[in-house]
Amino acid sequence: MDGAPGAWIATGAFLLAALWVVWPAPLHATWAMPSGDSPVGTVPMLNAWIQWWNADRVLHFWSGYWHAPIFYPARYAFGLSEPQPLTALVAPIIWTSGPVPAYNVYLVAMLTLNGVFTRRLMKDLGVGPGCAAAAGLAMVLHPLAVHNLEAVQLAVLWPVVWLLHRLILFGRVPTWRSGLIVGIAGGLVGYACLHHTLIAALPLAASLGVLVVGKRWSAWLPPLLASGGLALLFTGPLAYGVGAAAAEHGVSRHLQTVQALSAQAADWLTLPATAWEPTGTSRTAQFPLSPGWLRVILACAAVAGFASARRRELLFLFVTALIALFLSFGANLPGGLWTVATHWLPPLQWARSPYRFAYLFQTCIILLAFCALDQLRLKISIMTRAAPLWRRAAGWSPIILGIVLTLEIPPPRTALCFPPASSMPAPWVQHLMQVSHPDDVMVCLPVAPDSSEAGMETETRWMMYQTQHRLRLLNGYSGFIPRHWAELRTMLRKAPLNDETIDALEGCSVRWIIVRRSPSVDAWSASTHIRWVYEDAQFRLGELVSTRQ
Repeated sequence: MDGAPGAWIATGAFLLAALWVVWPAPLHATWAMPSGDSPVGTVPMLNAWIQWWNADRVLHFWSGYWHAPIFYPARYAFGLSEPQPLTALVAPIIWTSGPVPAYNVYLVAMLTLNGVFTRRLMKDLGVGPGCAAAAGLAMVLHPLAVHNLEAVQLAVLWPVVWLLHRLILFGRVPTWRSGLIVGIAGGLVGYACLHHTLIAALPLAASLGVLVVGKRWSAWLPPLLASGGLALLFTGPLAYGVGAAAAEHGVSRHLQTVQALSAQAADWLTLPATAWEPTGTSRTAQFPLSPGWLRVILACAAVAGFASARRRELLFLFVTALIALFLSFGANLPGGLWTVATHWLPPLQWARSPYRFAYLFQTCIILLAFCALDQLRLKISIMTRAAPLWRRAAGWSPIILGIVLTLEIPPPRTALCFPPASSMPAPWVQHLMQVSHPDDVMVCLPVAPDSSEAGMETETRWMMYQTQHRLRLLNGYSGFIPRHWAELRTMLRKAPLNDETIDALEGCSVRWIIVRRSPSVDAWSASTHIRWVYEDAQFRLGELVSTRQ
């Protein structure tokens, strides 16, 4: 299965695997989104809204990109989340069909590309076409990615795989051309997911010496510096926007939060529940991070001697994996090593979830495991060449082992979330669009009952309605909540409106109030500060009556 036909067949297999990962979402592609093994739709709806905002800014030539219309009147609100400008690729789908089908197309396309770029890397490592395609399938089924499918930006692994590929090629022939392509690949990682830039940068920089050791520094250092400069040129505007948002809103990473989101030894000894092997029962495990014991064993075998032809390159992948493993422990590292590391390497201060270094670890382990499998296949072929009777039987063993290796951790059946239908705006949205001005500000009630992911689903649902009416919102959800909205949200949990709350809303230039009807919020109807202009069985839309008139 080599050449152009083989590439198309492999790509088709990757697409089918991607559809399996998100199933049954393809049956409801225009009105439902996969949320992984989480029944909560908060993160998928946030990411669908981010894709909508990127598509909207394309129409405005990126004007006002960082000042997204949430948390009004906060500035740099978009920098409080992962910007993901690569999602502008599906902008035409958003313009014509809405963010939900675009989200599904983007996710399936990215998972498919994970397999395509992995296959290309494996072929350059000298792996046979069958094992290369199997490695691509395993990358589509990347354990951490498919078990956290709601974080779509973290499932976009192909730019990281491409960066690994280009670094390996640069190590072979460190030319200016290969160095500049490394820079482009590094910049693309940030456009897909800034968090992956943080995850990949330090381990790859630390292990790069394995590829260039023994080579004249004058041959590899100048193009490597140029590649770093090019990557910074690409990601610089994104880093600026996120940094400006952090400065504007006083974003900080508390050590207790980082520690709670850092890996422990028990996490690495625990497999996801879908694994065929024993998953482990440690009560202290929070994140099942093991990529599979068979993969780990074969990955070690690849470096230990099975694949000697590319040992330098395999050692590069292995060292990268070990550094990622070490950094995943984050604030749980002994002796305050994490505090020391963040002092000398300031970018690590942005690592809110150090356990996510496991994404890079699992990626490298998958690549190494299939390199070992290919070498095992070759050894069996050579050993049985003189024994025709055993050759056919022995030839099946790598195939069976490859299937087991590929499906060592099958994906979970994904849950679905159902955002407001983008193809048919709600009646209250249609009425609002008739009576409002594009510069109006609105607040949506009820607000999130608490700060949990489940509680915040209320806010992201209001944000999905915003993709229809496009007015500015006081509401919002992101990785960090601005202080003014956190305080106002506490006030808005009480009903009916009192004078203090009305003054706060007027201070934010609020004109419209939408209330989802329920017994717990019917008290809003009694407020004398709202002139109700529309109501149905589910919603009431009102205009704020100013007390200053």
